[in-house]
Amino acid sequence: MDLSSIIIGAIFLAAFILPFIWMGIRRKKEEKKNILSFQQYALEQNETIVNIDVMEILMIAFNVNKSKLYFAFKDGESWNYHHINTNEISSVKVNRVSSAITTTNGTKDLIKKLQLNLYFKHKDLPFLPITFYNQQVSMEINDELILLNKWVLLLK
Repeated sequence: MDLSSIIIGAIFLAAFILPFIWMGIRRKKEEKKNILSFQQYALEQNETIVNIDVMEILMIAFNVNKSKLYFAFKDGESWNYHHINTNEISSVKVNRVSSAITTTNGTKDLIKKLQLNLYFKHKDLPFLPITFYNQQVSMEINDELILLNKWVLLLK
């Protein structure tokens, strides 16, 4: 193989790999910026948040002594920040919205939405759904199911 073939091959390889590397770096920067903004919201409430989990449409965390639950929903390009006292929560339940699809290998469940429903001690308050995954926003589930189960255990 001559030098020109190696150079052309390296250029083509770089042309196909560099966009993926660039997208990954950009995504990490965006995630870091979102976390800093989320932490700033908590600081405005005179709190420090820990145990932050970031998903495509949700950020969720506790304050240091786990007395408040902080969460942020992604609404288009912006984040809506909220917090509630954990002592106001009476129970939590997982809401899994799915539909059955038939394939050549049989019937399979297609998850459309994963939510953590928070029920309050005050019966006049409605439950609060925290959406971990929505098929209309993201086509694939990454760690959302694992993180949903983690937060169910943390809030029980």
